[in-house]
Amino acid sequence: MNDVVIIGAGPAGVSCALYLKRAGRQVLVLDKADSALLYAPRIENYYGTVCTGPELYKQGLQQLNSLQIPVEKQEVVSLQMLANGFEMKTEQTTYQAKHVVIATGNKRESPNIPGLATMQGKGVSYCAVCDGFFYKNKAVAVLGNAAYAIEEATYLKNLAKSVIILTNGQPLKGKYSQVIEKKIASLQGSETLETIVFEDGSTLAVQGLFVALGTMGATDMARKLGCQIENNKIVTNTHGQTNIPNFYACGDCTAGVAQIAKAVYQGMEVAMQIMKGEKE
Repeated sequence: MNDVVIIGAGPAGVSCALYLKRAGRQVLVLDKADSALLYAPRIENYYGTVCTGPELYKQGLQQLNSLQIPVEKQEVVSLQMLANGFEMKTEQTTYQAKHVVIATGNKRESPNIPGLATMQGKGVSYCAVCDGFFYKNKAVAVLGNAAYAIEEATYLKNLAKSVIILTNGQPLKGKYSQVIEKKIASLQGSETLETIVFEDGSTLAVQGLFVALGTMGATDMARKLGCQIENNKIVTNTHGQTNIPNFYACGDCTAGVAQIAKAVYQGMEVAMQIMKGEKE
């Protein structure tokens, strides 16, 4: 079992890893290479730095390498608690850790489907582990087209009567038995979700829809563990601790301004707290 696994290699994750490694802690970084830095054309407001976002991201990885901190280019598709830590699954491997730090930034992908927002909590869910039990022996669908959606659908198959993946017009990146690759026009229902209407006029009767677009974001991971979420941000104390022991968050996935300076500071703060041990 790893001592600390950090999910994300942006400013927050790299800062946290550097402090922990220099203090003699054993650290592993999981990175799906989707840092917000990669979308920043130019950075001019960070101390001593004028460069592009991709250049700064590359420098961070080079710092990790210089301290021989292992970085695995893998996407986390499942996260759960164990009796003595946490277990993370990627498409290739399963990792375990005593401490987990989420530093993946804030998920940017959000579906623009009429009826989706109004049906949230009335048949639309963003967490199969959290809400799957309520759809036992019911017909449900999962919205997404990648590994995250397949993982959610596989979990739900043990509970629901039927589970179909809806890719919203995109090809499925993987294998699953029941798939509809049509564009969704709207979600309909009176008190709760009843029907998914596709752009070609066809319909699908379901009682639940689980949204798993793109990759598993920071709040998706935190929500599955029972972390407190407010305004789509992970709630932490001043040291980056969530309400789940040994589970931390730092950077853009937490409240406050989305700035490099803040992310670097929070990464350091989380590392210091892990080194001290949870005393608060």
